Amino acid sequence: MNSSSSLIYRDLVLVGGGYAHLLFIRSWCMQPVAGIRVTLISPLTELAYSGMLPGYIGGEYSYSEIHIDVVRLCQRAGVRLVLDTVLAIDNLGKKLTLKTHSSLSYDILSLNTGSASSHDVPGVNQYAISLKPVALFIPLWLKSFDQLQSADKSIRICLVGGGAGAVESILGMSRHCASNKSIKIKPVFTLVSAEAELLPGYPRKVANQALEQLNAAGVSWLGGHRITRVEPKYLFTGSSFSELITYDLLFWCTEATAPSWLRETNLACDEDGFLKVNSSLQSISDPDIFGAGDIISFPNPLAKAGVFSVRESPVLKDNLLARLLDMPLKEYRPQTRFLTLLQLGEDFSSGAYGPVSISGHWVYRWKKAIDISFMKSLQMLYQQQEKMTKEVHGLPHALMKESIDPMLRCAGCGGKLGGTLISSVLTDIQGTYTPEDAAIIQLPGQKLVQSTDLIRAPINDAWLFGRIATQHAMNDLLAMGVQPHSLQVGLTLPYAAERIQRRDLHQLLSGINSVCKESNTLLTGGHSAEGSDLLLCLTVNGNLPEDSEPLKKSGLKKGDLLVLNKPLGSGVILAAHMQGLCPGPVLSYALDSMQISNLKGSRWLIDQGQRCCTDLSGFGLLGHLAELLQQSCCEIELTLDSFPLLPGAQELATQGIASSLLDQNRQYVDEFNVYSTELLNEMAAKSLLNLLLDPQTSGGLLAGISPELKTEAEKIGFRVIGKVI
Repeated sequence: MNSSSSLIYRDLVLVGGGYAHLLFIRSWCMQPVAGIRVTLISPLTELAYSGMLPGYIGGEYSYSEIHIDVVRLCQRAGVRLVLDTVLAIDNLGKKLTLKTHSSLSYDILSLNTGSASSHDVPGVNQYAISLKPVALFIPLWLKSFDQLQSADKSIRICLVGGGAGAVESILGMSRHCASNKSIKIKPVFTLVSAEAELLPGYPRKVANQALEQLNAAGVSWLGGHRITRVEPKYLFTGSSFSELITYDLLFWCTEATAPSWLRETNLACDEDGFLKVNSSLQSISDPDIFGAGDIISFPNPLAKAGVFSVRESPVLKDNLLARLLDMPLKEYRPQTRFLTLLQLGEDFSSGAYGPVSISGHWVYRWKKAIDISFMKSLQMLYQQQEKMTKEVHGLPHALMKESIDPMLRCAGCGGKLGGTLISSVLTDIQGTYTPEDAAIIQLPGQKLVQSTDLIRAPINDAWLFGRIATQHAMNDLLAMGVQPHSLQVGLTLPYAAERIQRRDLHQLLSGINSVCKESNTLLTGGHSAEGSDLLLCLTVNGNLPEDSEPLKKSGLKKGDLLVLNKPLGSGVILAAHMQGLCPGPVLSYALDSMQISNLKGSRWLIDQGQRCCTDLSGFGLLGHLAELLQQSCCEIELTLDSFPLLPGAQELATQGIASSLLDQNRQYVDEFNVYSTELLNEMAAKSLLNLLLDPQTSGGLLAGISPELKTEAEKIGFRVIGKVI
């Protein structure tokens, strides 16, 4: 049993990946507090550092240099990550309404979502590309850059905004376009600001240097032009056509605005919708809600600058823990002067500290060093983490090769027992073993089809795990062409305080029930227990009419095409995630794939009168394919270049990352003795062998179809990977 110090007693939920929260997670990684579970809610797997965005736009930084992998950072810090968006706060019930997940409860809540550009001008949402949020801006900027490369005339680029971000960004765009030889016809840049002065709030010397850089780059500045309406190709500054500005590409970087959902809470907000807090960064209307960065508002307002979020972070951390542990809060005292540095050229920066201004190449080098140091302080936590493999002590040398580390054993389908172990034991007990996806039980007038699946959570998001495990369990019936009608749950919840278990159970069952509703399946009950891990055992039931035959693992015949409807690689991706080595976007795409139901493909196979099908799970594609070949007594020809793979899976496999079930799957396939040596060698040469042996969690359907159905099969997502010869 877990020690009491490792149990969870309180939930601290962080909404948003702002600087203060990222620095909190960095601190938590170094010094966590027992009994407290930290959860970060963010819709993004990667977060960009806005201070380096102008340099990225200008071509000085790569994508990876300005991004923090939130998935790997949270994995390293032991922070639960929920990839979702907050829609509402019920602070009386201490619950958050999320876009896709079930409602999430908290004990203490912290908000650090940052801000977005104001879009209250008619037409902005339809025709402008906003620089905030950065995650949406970057792909649109890259697409715009492609447009510039193929243009046969000069493109008029207009950026609306007069602050530091707007000035830095349009200068970055200008630098990138000027230095890129693939852009034959250089665009024309115009910066439009409502204020008559450039960079209001900065010393005039800094503003003048920015204007000089704009002029040197050929960027026109139109000050004192407040945009009242946006239409295709036109910006209106008044009511008549004589008061308009023309453009081809429009970017938007205006004053900060608060999230719309914050205004709809009963929390006290200022007239602009930002959360009112006291000197302890605590909401003035709810002592259990805190905030930092652009989303908060003090009685004496501060500028919306990242420097404040960074400076607020240590006070926020101390006060969040103090509130959880019933200790006194600290006071945050914002500095009256703060340093701001702007990148105005390829190697030129200007800045200010209060009324004092500085500029030059040395300022650029200083700014670059500060930015890179900040990023490395976060990135190094997961990029340079120690090896997960631990040395085993105390075993005799002869037993070392059999030693295992439970911490390194995979979860999901990678945590199942090997096929050789299962088949040998069942053969000993029953005398024979013929694998099928589900059991068919003859009842009066009908056949009951039933399957049970046990799976250990590979992720710490209980709602998402519930969805994936349910889709996975239903696959056994869908592989036989049977629609599930009921499901029962057996589960083990980790040891924790009762309030925490209540929340986790709610998340888990909500995830399971969401899939049941989507598939018209009744959740009928089950059984529960406590344990060291989050486990699910799902029993799925369905009916087969008396005169109907299910899809089976036999029935392939000469000429049939072998098809698959989901990409491979979930095993290696989950293995990499458990070791803290999986890039966030790679994991996110795999989790999305695992939530896709096979119901559509199953119904299509039945409607088309097909005979042979199985689903991919723990034994990998080759293991399940071997079962089909043995029972159908046939030979097939695989098209190795046609196998669909999850993004990033092959790269992880070539790095030597593999599921702990891989060796057992290889042994299972070898015992069937159905593959030619030439084929296995070719798969190994193409770095495909391990991926074709990779255990799949909620994998796709592997089926044989008549060749005349190829076009229709491809329309619903099947992909041909071979044929029966």
